Amino acid sequence: MPQTQLESSEQPGVFSRENIAQSLIQAHLANAAWMEAQWDSLHADWLHYLAARGSGSDHTQRNYISATRQWATYLATQQHLTGPDAGAPVALWQAEAAHVRDYTAGLVAANLSAATINSRLAAISSFYSFVISERRLVGGVEMCLFADATGAPRSNPFRAGNLQRPTRAAESERARPLQPDELGRLFTWLEGRRQTLAGARNHALLLTFLETGFRSREVMRMQWGHLSLIHISEPTRQAEI
Repeated sequence: MPQTQLESSEQPGVFSRENIAQSLIQAHLANAAWMEAQWDSLHADWLHYLAARGSGSDHTQRNYISATRQWATYLATQQHLTGPDAGAPVALWQAEAAHVRDYTAGLVAANLSAATINSRLAAISSFYSFVISERRLVGGVEMCLFADATGAPRSNPFRAGNLQRPTRAAESERARPLQPDELGRLFTWLEGRRQTLAGARNHALLLTFLETGFRSREVMRMQWGHLSLIHISEPTRQAEI
């Protein structure tokens, strides 16, 4: 009995397995409602994965959620300029490196610190890395939901080679020493809050910075064994460091 074109694996006709799979992938990638539901599911799976791995506190988790939501909000303000989606907003699965660079430039223009910007970019990059590593079985075809038109997984648009992230060195160039009157106001404010745990901590940290000239990393690594107490007759404890 002769094989039909659909049954044959040798004839590269319209109904070849490769073409059927690619058509299936393209149909699902073009279904915005379906993709949005799948990406919502991936976002939830990503958060569960981070929690199970012990990646950060509840505060960190909230920051991850906030960062990805802000990114999605930004993309919704961007429009496709050409192609079948011209004029439509850009979806999470359609993001490109150019969008990342523009988004980063906006964060810099908003005068956010380098640490804050890099924290947001790292959170969103983590989400895309998770999506790229995941697979969904669609109509019997295993596929990545951050893919090109052929179904091949795309690269993470937040990877380091796609953008130059802000550095703390750039912030240091804008820093200036506090004037004596500013320093006085700062410690007056701190003195009024020494009764609280956070206030006492902040007062001790800033006083240590000023008295020693240590870097943040050096102060954070200090232990009681590094201190040699001289006397405590004055209102503030003096120590030899």
